[in-house]
Amino acid sequence: MSGRPISGEWIGSAAALAAAIAAPFVLSSFATFQLATTFSYAPAVLGLVIITGLAGQVALGNGAFFALGAYTTAVLVKTYGFPYWATFPIAAVLSLLTGLLIGIPSLRLRGHFLAALTLTIAVAAPQVIKHFAWLTNGVRGINVILPDPPEWLGIDATQRAYYVALFVTTVTFATTFALRNSRIGRALRAIQENELVATSLGINVARLKVAAFGYSTLLAGLGGSCFTVTVGYVAPENFTIGLAALLIIGLVIGGKTSEWGAVIGSLFIVVLPIYAGRIDPALSGLCFAVAVVLTILLLPGGLVSLPGQLARGVRWLPRSLSSLRSRRKLENAS
Repeated sequence: MSGRPISGEWIGSAAALAAAIAAPFVLSSFATFQLATTFSYAPAVLGLVIITGLAGQVALGNGAFFALGAYTTAVLVKTYGFPYWATFPIAAVLSLLTGLLIGIPSLRLRGHFLAALTLTIAVAAPQVIKHFAWLTNGVRGINVILPDPPEWLGIDATQRAYYVALFVTTVTFATTFALRNSRIGRALRAIQENELVATSLGINVARLKVAAFGYSTLLAGLGGSCFTVTVGYVAPENFTIGLAALLIIGLVIGGKTSEWGAVIGSLFIVVLPIYAGRIDPALSGLCFAVAVVLTILLLPGGLVSLPGQLARGVRWLPRSLSSLRSRRKLENAS
């Protein structure tokens, strides 16, 4: 409408979305399940883009809110007979309200103090789940069996879970992108750089920090609901401190200030452990750790920065060869 050309980024995003929509009809059922799991983790990592990547707050508790969303969907579907899609807004609201209740008293915390508080929440989550066994079924977990998709859709249960997770990821991707590029996103960057300067510019630091934390927990809850629909089973061992660590790894590996980085990082934490185990089951953890360390050392900006690094390498190579040839000509002439 404005007459401006469509950017390559928008074209690439549209092409990626089209490929994602068509993927379940091309890939195997197992690969589709892997991608559905990836898109279940992606909203939680997208939330970390805002609270950690932009606001600079080290939040390690998103695994607990992921568990809250997962159990909300599981309990409402299994115990109360809710349709799975109706549980998503409930999980989002519960995660948001819980995040705000925790975010408000933690306003004065920053750095390692906030990290310690949110880490404690992540550590306590499995024990809380076990404590309320009358609701969560304790260590036995909850097995969620959804009815088969209508025949007219032409998809199976795995493909349905994939499209549900893809839809949630697409919506949260778009909202995170819009938020990051809005005035709120610029204000969060200012808070990260210097809170005193941000306050002097008229930014309500306390309100924005709580809002960013609440947004992050809301997205984590939505991701947990997608996880329940995808996996069909929730238990305390699914939501240990290891999950919180994986979400942070996905953020750093993908690129902590990029929506595409969040999706790429989510794919990394789902796919790499599986293939590392195929190389050597006994050393799968070590292979995963080595891959993470090498990626961080070689690509500090995350995997999302790889195309830019390759483009710079392509531009640098001809100049380097030309300089080398010129030096040799001078040496021969002398």
